[in-house]
Amino acid sequence: DPSILRCPVDQSTRDNPSYTYHVPPSNAKGDFVVLECQRHVFGPSTPAITLRLHLDGSMERSVPNAHAPH
Repeated sequence: DPSILRCPVDQSTRDNPSYTYHVPPSNAKGDFVVLECQRHVFGPSTPAITLRLHLDGSMERSVPNAHAPH
């Protein structure tokens, strides 16, 4: 069921999961990215940011460069 991995602020179609799950190998360190959402959008005029959840429970976000050429 794709809705299980649904980001609450993802504005795309509900048929696709928001998160990508990466199965950690047995030797994975705490900084291994387990879940990744590349569609985290706060509003219609803001670009999507990428959220990453690490195996150790820490989170990271990547904000697109506003000055990068499209």
